[in-house]
Amino acid sequence: MADQKQVKVFVSFITPYLYGMERSIIQQSALLQPEIISHLFMTYTTQRLNLPVLDAVKTAGIPYSFLSDKTDWPMLRKPRSFREALSIIRALILGSRDAFFASRGFDILFTPSLRSIYSLLPTLIAYRLLGKPTVYAFHDTLGKPSRLLQYIGPLVSHYIFYSNYTKSQFVAHNSWATMREMPVIPNVVTYNPTSAPSPLLSYPKSILYLGQIARYKGADLLIEAFRQISATYPTATLHFLGEPHTDFKSDFDSLISSADLAGRVVHWGYREDVHDFLKEAYIFVQPSRPSMVAESFGRGVVEAMAAGVPSVCFKSGALTEHVLDGETGLVCNDETAECLAANLHKLLDDEHLRDRLGSEAQERYQKHYAVDVIRQRWVTYFQGLKTKI
Repeated sequence: MADQKQVKVFVSFITPYLYGMERSIIQQSALLQPEIISHLFMTYTTQRLNLPVLDAVKTAGIPYSFLSDKTDWPMLRKPRSFREALSIIRALILGSRDAFFASRGFDILFTPSLRSIYSLLPTLIAYRLLGKPTVYAFHDTLGKPSRLLQYIGPLVSHYIFYSNYTKSQFVAHNSWATMREMPVIPNVVTYNPTSAPSPLLSYPKSILYLGQIARYKGADLLIEAFRQISATYPTATLHFLGEPHTDFKSDFDSLISSADLAGRVVHWGYREDVHDFLKEAYIFVQPSRPSMVAESFGRGVVEAMAAGVPSVCFKSGALTEHVLDGETGLVCNDETAECLAANLHKLLDDEHLRDRLGSEAQERYQKHYAVDVIRQRWVTYFQGLKTKI
């Protein structure tokens, strides 16, 4: 009976990075075992360069295999030359071949990335001919018509969303998809700090940022906001976990090393012990710019909720589904450093407010995002798809 309920899922997981989406897929794949056995199909670049994402997959004990890209394949984009066009076509052909053979014997095809669909066309066709489910998960917000999904619509049997915002945006711009079954099931988000002392233990009022450090994520606005309040709160410090985007690295290094912020801003780089940071964080900030990005979920905010840490954010995508202004955190109405500074000031100035918002955030996590609740929803979803085969 147990074997009948077990579902084998082939996951197209070709990204070499370890950001929010990648962490979500790895964590979800690990937590759904043994009922759901996910197999991650990855780029060989992770092995060749020994990247953190591969270590995370191995540590989680998730089965995986690789594309045959043992040398760099070109980025999928509009070719800049005839030679590059040929290289891209070759990569698509080889990637399609690799995915087709690697995906045999699984019950469900699952992809969280539009980019990977280009290399999945033969696999999608094979699965549909065999009557097997093909699932696209919206880790990104599509706030415009998607020609790709419209054209291959018959090959994608199911869509799933991680937030109500992401679903509403897709439906609003892609009316052709409204007849499909499109459930909303949040990411599985755990909170498992170790017994080790938090790296933030010696920082009494620490403001924490977690994720890719980039302009579109509002890192520059956060630094400026902290600069505006730093003199008023001499014990407050700003902490960055993650790596700077290539286009922002030099500016980031310059901003945090300025004389007026010396010793007040700490860049920890990539860390695996993010939950140990959260257990002593005073405020969590996710300042993603609404004018540049619409967050499809907001994993860092939910992790902060689990730790009982209130968040400050802009109105970017689904963030306001978690950060309820005045209840679980504070939401900035204006996309400015001044508005961000004002909300940081409120929490640093009023410890009772900070503690109340943190407590309500933790209660909301337990009610809506607790691991056992979300895990069961995902297991039920995948098992339900298998019964339709």
